[in-house]
Amino acid sequence: MKVCSECGKEVDSSFKFCPYCFTDFAPEDEEKNLEEIDSIKAEEPEEVEEEISNIPNTNSSNDVSFSDRYILEEPLACSATGTVCIVKHYKNDRLYILKDFRIINKTKEEREIIGDRLMKTTNALKRLQHNNLSCVIDSDFNNDTFSVIYEFQTGKSVLDHIEELRLKSEKPTKEKIIQWAKSIVEILVFFQQKQNRPFCCCNMLPYSFVITDNEDIKYINIGMPIFYKEIGIDNPFEERPINASDISPKYDIFCAGLTLLYIISGIQASTDPRLPIPQIPKNAYVPELHSVIKKMLNIYHELIAPSELLEEIESIGKPKEKKVEEVEEEKSDWSIYLGNPERTNAFGKHPTPFLKLNWSIMVGPSSRFYIQPAETALTVLSDKGNLYLLNFTKAQLIRKYVLNINAVPPVTDGKIMYINSATGQTAVDFEKNEPLWDFRTKSMFLTPPNITEKSIMTISYDGFMVQVNPANGKPISMESLKGKVMAPVIFDNKRLYIPTLSHGLLAVNRETRIVEWEVKASSFTSPVALSKGNVYAGDGAGNVYCVEAYSGRVLWTSTIKGAIVHGPVISENMAISSTAMGQIVAMNKDTGETMWKIDFATKSNPVFCVSDKYLFLTSPEQTILTANTENGTIYRQIKLKGKANSIPLVYKGRLYCSSDEGEIYSFTPKED
Repeated sequence: MKVCSECGKEVDSSFKFCPYCFTDFAPEDEEKNLEEIDSIKAEEPEEVEEEISNIPNTNSSNDVSFSDRYILEEPLACSATGTVCIVKHYKNDRLYILKDFRIINKTKEEREIIGDRLMKTTNALKRLQHNNLSCVIDSDFNNDTFSVIYEFQTGKSVLDHIEELRLKSEKPTKEKIIQWAKSIVEILVFFQQKQNRPFCCCNMLPYSFVITDNEDIKYINIGMPIFYKEIGIDNPFEERPINASDISPKYDIFCAGLTLLYIISGIQASTDPRLPIPQIPKNAYVPELHSVIKKMLNIYHELIAPSELLEEIESIGKPKEKKVEEVEEEKSDWSIYLGNPERTNAFGKHPTPFLKLNWSIMVGPSSRFYIQPAETALTVLSDKGNLYLLNFTKAQLIRKYVLNINAVPPVTDGKIMYINSATGQTAVDFEKNEPLWDFRTKSMFLTPPNITEKSIMTISYDGFMVQVNPANGKPISMESLKGKVMAPVIFDNKRLYIPTLSHGLLAVNRETRIVEWEVKASSFTSPVALSKGNVYAGDGAGNVYCVEAYSGRVLWTSTIKGAIVHGPVISENMAISSTAMGQIVAMNKDTGETMWKIDFATKSNPVFCVSDKYLFLTSPEQTILTANTENGTIYRQIKLKGKANSIPLVYKGRLYCSSDEGEIYSFTPKED
């Protein structure tokens, strides 16, 4: 093992660079020399101290100062005591926000004490990692100037975003406002109830939140108000100086309430909690949030925790619980025939499976769900990091985890679920009912992990292959591969088959890590399949490839309409793919000849699963469809509440799917 000189993380000695901060390690011969020197120093410190101090530092990362690590891109704000800039890291070309301010009117001793305390505080802030937070990355104190590096968030502040909509006579949707309110309160829960002691921000106002290009809300102005106040320094980046009475968790809730008030009404109320409580106009948008905002603005007189506010927001629009039998009776008429009944009868007098709604349960809206079975429960993970364990046989929530990550499709071995995200990897132990470990890195894992014999293997978006110990989450090895990766990686005993954005389809030897062959293509963003020695892949230009796994020779290529978004999935003698133009096409997996096609005649991203010669797929009309894989004829549709937002799953004779309204469905086949 060795320790990174840049971030202090302990990593395996085989690493050539740190997976946490990407600092290059010294060459092996130089590191060995440094280790020998360290051992001599430990044995004979007095005799060799002077000799060691004269040895030049060979670790290149130590030669790079804080100012040299970040390259100025664009200045944003400037005052007499500080500046705000967009900067770029010299290694990874990522953008960050640099805030610095000068400590003035203090003696030299006072400045050193202040700088030391600020550095310790930022080290604590680096551990605050949340999906809705612009996290602290780095800090420095030099020449009486204190500097902090934050994650960069694209978008506009809540002030600018709402004002821009007002000038256009537009309003954000009700669903989007409720989503923002939930995200803001989740930050409060994280700061006040997930830490060893409550953390106070004192600036959770509209200017401190950004609406990103994806229309998510992020808190970007996390700071150190308590220390600013104690050491007598005004933070030059706050719109108003803080008072001693403001430094409390209640004030954060009050300010967050003002932000929500501004979002639903456009009113900027006073930030002084001693003034009369602002009134919410009767015509303010989204009346469902009025109760929550009133409680937040009245927080100095009410005893309420942020988690209670979050529960109230999550309950908005959630139907009252009903018995399973009542739900089945109410929704049993959703199933209807599609098209000509005579066409349906071509499958026999009693075509199967006729799907019947068995149960449904509301867990909360999400842009995407990932549904997988575990040994004792059905696992449903949202892309926002909420993990639900559901009873297989009835609509019952067993447990909910809040992981605070941007999750991608997980992988489970039945007892442990391994989850990748934009900030690292997380393992959840279902037997212990708690997260097992967390591996954090600055690289983004946008594809599911792979469970190998002795490790959890993942390839990051930047093309780094990381292998992690499944027991404790510690890195085992790390390799740099070619190309950015957004699609899942598959492997056999000899090779990894990696679909990349910029370098086509790669086959990498598992032992030597050498690229054995490469199939150039537009871009790969959908999974690939492996069947009987051939690799099947689809690219962003609508091309589907069949490649010989051993040699990389392209056996056939077929072109369909639109970028491939799902598949190819191998079923019997077919390779089935779907496109962004609303097509699902089945090709002969040996020749590439089109066997049948489903065309929704509209842009959509249909996804599907195959089970027992039936294909279950989503449609743009908020339905789950059933088709026969022999000729692609659709003969059954099930209407959902909202747009389907998960890949359907067939497990133990049941079909599971979900909608963006936050409802999970279980269907069972029945004979008519």
